Amino acid sequence: MTLVMTLGMILLNAPSTFAQSSTESMLQSMNASEWAITLLGFAIVIFFLIFLVLALVFYTVVVTKKQTDQ
Repeated sequence: MTLVMTLGMILLNAPSTFAQSSTESMLQSMNASEWAITLLGFAIVIFFLIFLVLALVFYTVVVTKKQTDQ
């Protein structure tokens, strides 16, 4: 739950002072395991995005190579 809230606050970058103060207090109250889970979530998302880009590049290279061979 804290991961979703943290990601939402970071992505939305809420301008109101209430949202900023609640975000700061939430980030300060996070313990080590919550930080580990949050960082693991970010790592999984980044890995998935990199994998998606590499798969897209590989697909385009293979498809264009097949088209030029014909």
